Parts: sequence; structure tokens; C-alpha cells
Amino acid sequence: MSDVPAATPPASAPVLPPPAPVAAEVPSTRSPEELPKARQIVSIDEDGTTFALDEMALREIFHKVPEDMKVAIFSVVGAFRTGKSFVLDLFLRYLRHASHGRMLNPEEPESADVWQS
Repeated sequence: MSDVPAATPPASAPVLPPPAPVAAEVPSTRSPEELPKARQIVSIDEDGTTFALDEMALREIFHKVPEDMKVAIFSVVGAFRTGKSFVLDLFLRYLRHASHGRMLNPEEPESADVWQS
């Protein structure tokens, strides 16, 4: 056995609040057919070199969105282990905090881990 002591986290390690509930955790009075579902709007060819936008699916989605609502679509593409999940997690954290009137700030302990990764 090794004589190296086990590593312990520093006492100043940030403690994050529990994540906000996601839509799937909130009880709904809608039927399963009425609940939002993920829709594929972009596909890639078999060679992995060309993307195609499904304009009909996009129109169907926008048809359900109120005209005065702002919509943003972003895509994260890349080889494995290049940070795609990190970026998506960062966006989700931003949206959760922004909806509570807070932005991610590298000076705040609860968001420091995002900026130091």
C-alpha cells in the first residue's frame, strides 16, 4: 500500500446550490401528446461532412412560438472530448441564473468552478 494520504478538497471549495427543477420534474396537467419533445432540425450525412436543415420541422416549431417571443438557436458540434457538454452545461447554468436575476460571475463562489474549469 502507498503511504500517500488521500486528497481532501480545500475548505474554500465552492458549494453550489441545488439545480433548479427542470421541466420534467414539474408536474404537468398536459397530456403526453401536448408535452414538449426534442425535435431534430439538423442532420448530418453518412460521411460526417455535410449538415442539412429540416426547414419544415423548424417551421412547425416556430408556428407554436408566440410572435413576440425571442428565439435563439445554437449548435454545438465537435469531436468527442472537446467540451461540447461543458458549453451546453454553461448555457443551462446561465439560463437558470438569468431567470432568477443573476448572471454567472467569476468573482462569485457559486459560479467560480465554471470559469476555472
